[in-house]
Amino acid sequence: AYYAHLLKEKTGTSLSPEQLERELTNTLTAAEQELFSIAVKNPSAFISCESYTSRYTDPRQTLLTLRKKTATDFPNLDGQTCRIRYVDSSLENFLSPAFFLTPPIDEQTANVIYINGSPRYSHSSLFNTLAHEGYPGHLFQNCYMRKKNLQPLRYVLNFPGYTEGYATYVEIYSYQYLGAPREETQILQNNAVSTHCIYALCDLGIHDKHWNPKQLSTFLQAHGIHAEDSVDSIYQNIIDSPGSYLPYTVGYLEIQKLKVSFQKAAGQAYTDKLFHTWLLDIGPAPFRVLHESISWWLAERT
Repeated sequence: AYYAHLLKEKTGTSLSPEQLERELTNTLTAAEQELFSIAVKNPSAFISCESYTSRYTDPRQTLLTLRKKTATDFPNLDGQTCRIRYVDSSLENFLSPAFFLTPPIDEQTANVIYINGSPRYSHSSLFNTLAHEGYPGHLFQNCYMRKKNLQPLRYVLNFPGYTEGYATYVEIYSYQYLGAPREETQILQNNAVSTHCIYALCDLGIHDKHWNPKQLSTFLQAHGIHAEDSVDSIYQNIIDSPGSYLPYTVGYLEIQKLKVSFQKAAGQAYTDKLFHTWLLDIGPAPFRVLHESISWWLAERT
């Protein structure tokens, strides 16, 4: 019962753990089937797609590239600055590959992205990591929201499902800016979706179904993860922090559903930029409110 409450608090979804498990399983199955289909037709694409992400090694240049390329699909935002810093070596083993540090309330232009230089993240793609943390992710999202001058309470309330779901959505969306062929882009996007769904299902399995390490291992092996040290690491990370992976994946799925509903409402007037502008103009909120807001938006236009 506590975990069901935690699920709603962390994600903003109205789905029960059982409903969410079905939705995650369906999404994972679809992504894996797409990957399998590409593998049958063009297996070499799984190697060549990595060459596109490996081109980006300089954080500042990568941010500038993302800022320029996202301008056509996201609303305009001028005047923001960002500093790149590296995590101190003493903290590298305990922090994520990168993170955007929300500015203090009395120095709102002090935007900082920290990058973890740990060797274990050497194979992580800097491009999609900075899309998540920078443009058009958290940095862009926070700066855009501050310029909206919303009611002060809006800047206090916390909706991690929206904020992390949005950053995950744009991270996956950003792969199209790599200039890779369509199949390579689909591999990168579906692989990311699969990974997020697997981790979210592990979270549900461990905390809602009380999986032990052996049950977790059985599930992971069914999805191509066999190394015992990987299974143990995933188990320890998830059992240590219940629900920590859910805002990313559940938020992403909810935003995808919003996108479909918004596209139907907008009809022929729909563009990705129109949807992104609407989503960012509303700002963080429960997904129930966001779905209701589509009809409000449509009423205002008509």
